[in-house]
Amino acid sequence: MGILLEGCCHCCCSPLRARYKRLVDNIFPPDPQDGLIKSNMEKLTYYATSSPEKLDRIGDYFAHKIARDLARHYNGFVVIAMEAMDVLLLNCNSQSLNLFIESYLKIVQLLLESQDPEMQLIATQSFTKFANIDEDTPSYHRRYDFFVSKFSSLCHDNNTDLEIRRMLRISGLKGLKGVIRKTVSDDLQVDIWDDNHMDKIVPSLLYNMQDINQTVAITITSPDSASGSLALPGSPVSKSAPGPLIEIPSVVAEENLKELVGKASFGNIGSVIRPVLKHLDHHGMWETSEEFAIEVFRTIMNSIQSQHSYAVVQILMGHLDEKSKMKTGQQQHTSNIRVKTGIATVLSQIVAITASESIGPIVLDIINNLLNHLRSSINNCQSNARVSDAEKKYQETVINSLGEFTNNIPDYQKIEIMMFIMSRVPSSSASKTDALFQGILLRSLLKVSATYCTVNMNQALPSAFLKSLLQFSLAADPSTRLTVQHIFHQLLDRHNNLSKISKPVTLSVLPGLTVEKAFRQDVMFMKKHGIEILANIFENSQIANNAGDNYCSLYTTVGLLFVEMSSEEVLTETIRLCLSLQDVAVSGSGNMSEGHKAAIHALVAAIIHLSCQLTSIPALASHVEEVIKIRNKKSPWMLPESNRYYNNHLGRRPSLISAAEQSDDLFFDKNVIVEVLRSTGHDANRLLQPFVTSTVGKLLDYTLRR
Repeated sequence: MGILLEGCCHCCCSPLRARYKRLVDNIFPPDPQDGLIKSNMEKLTYYATSSPEKLDRIGDYFAHKIARDLARHYNGFVVIAMEAMDVLLLNCNSQSLNLFIESYLKIVQLLLESQDPEMQLIATQSFTKFANIDEDTPSYHRRYDFFVSKFSSLCHDNNTDLEIRRMLRISGLKGLKGVIRKTVSDDLQVDIWDDNHMDKIVPSLLYNMQDINQTVAITITSPDSASGSLALPGSPVSKSAPGPLIEIPSVVAEENLKELVGKASFGNIGSVIRPVLKHLDHHGMWETSEEFAIEVFRTIMNSIQSQHSYAVVQILMGHLDEKSKMKTGQQQHTSNIRVKTGIATVLSQIVAITASESIGPIVLDIINNLLNHLRSSINNCQSNARVSDAEKKYQETVINSLGEFTNNIPDYQKIEIMMFIMSRVPSSSASKTDALFQGILLRSLLKVSATYCTVNMNQALPSAFLKSLLQFSLAADPSTRLTVQHIFHQLLDRHNNLSKISKPVTLSVLPGLTVEKAFRQDVMFMKKHGIEILANIFENSQIANNAGDNYCSLYTTVGLLFVEMSSEEVLTETIRLCLSLQDVAVSGSGNMSEGHKAAIHALVAAIIHLSCQLTSIPALASHVEEVIKIRNKKSPWMLPESNRYYNNHLGRRPSLISAAEQSDDLFFDKNVIVEVLRSTGHDANRLLQPFVTSTVGKLLDYTLRR
């Protein structure tokens, strides 16, 4: 009787079960290997779309069945259930999905919490599909904290089976990508940018980007890169795989970082960058993996919204500031310098990207920050002599950063930057620190000038800027004077003639130079500043501690002035300079050594030789060539090709011009040159007026005292 009642009860109650439960039960076959029953799935989908109010109950029932099957290790039925839930997610109206999604996310969490890699992969595959669904209804109470933590932990999986490890890491990366997509566009989910989330997401991406052992490809089964399914070999998911695609964790991680950075607003940029800095700090990667740090920041700069790129540079500079303020012991100090050098190297690689987007005060703020780091480094050099080599490398890196930054900004801003740098150069080099800072700032100025494209000399060399350059060109240190001349070369060279006149010659013909007639503004510039510049060359040539490079640079400066400002006045003033220098060398003023005199004679010969090649005055060329020929035969040290000064043999001062050689035919004849120029219509009266300056005597005395 009891059995009969039980049977009757079963028969009577079965039809009374809720319809949604019957529809859900009917999609499962007796054997899970047969897969989802498609026709019954269509009935369930139709019911769910026509009765969306039942979706929450359908979701709860699926959750109940999956939890039971998972506990019994009926993985095949779990796979079918997840496939069915994916179908419902994709086919039901997005406005009615909210309650269903709550149950769905509980199921995904349940699968992720299992220790079965297959279930974790299935859960991630499903979550990735869900992340691509646009929802119209706000999710007020939904949170993704668990998923951030779980997917991040999968990114660090260390399963002993390399294939499973890589598949789980891909799973974690795809899961994080899904979380990012689901939250960054939802105003109610701004907490994804909180530090506790970014401190998990960003290091997980970087960890996979840097893992060089992840070179073996991962096989996935879906051709859809956005929702590709990951499957273990032999699992039900991979049974009907259409064909393998290849994915590598480092590539997926980089794509995730690009997407994350690309979606960051200005206020959220720091939330992404700070974990990057922390990761590089904690793993010592500024020193040991500099190339990786560069690649990470290049990826960031190429992905971020262009108008926000300068914020990355500012944050990185702020990090450099923090490292500079750290108080460390001697050994730690050396390590800290290497860290700062690594940060500065990254800066040098990325500042060019932000330069085009930087304007006004932002530009000067970046430049000022770099200059402050240079000053701080110089102070460290003075107090920590044993680490000066590391500091010098750091200084070079900062200077390169400055040069890279200015390379891509407009020329009018480069002039502002050059004038700003010049305003920071110490006017005195009395202390060793000021002398070092002076030299480094001038080298920084040279970096900027190398990228400037001169069109108008008045714009390239404003009066105040030119005056400061001329002042520093007479510095006591020959390397400082050389740097200033190189700055002049960059700003004067408008037709790429610099390489053709970088070395003084008298015994050969110079390669073809590009010479154009001076524009009206060039003529006005030379009338206003030409005498001042040439007088500076006159004084420079007489400084006792000049080396060969100094004389070569003076020749190049005069040559560029002649080429770029070609006019009658320039020719006259250049020859006047040469004749005045020849008089100084002959008279031996300032107690010049014989070698010094010969170096000046060689400089004069090279400049006049260049002048003859650039003018069509046969009589002048004939006289000059005759003098050079005699010098080459009787006193070759009076020509640059043989002069020891030009080869930097500063220790030797041979008696180059003996009394027997003091014959008139070794020198350029002022009277002959004046007559030649007059006969060709030039105003040669100024040739009879020597350069008279008062600075050189004081400077020579100061140099000798040092």
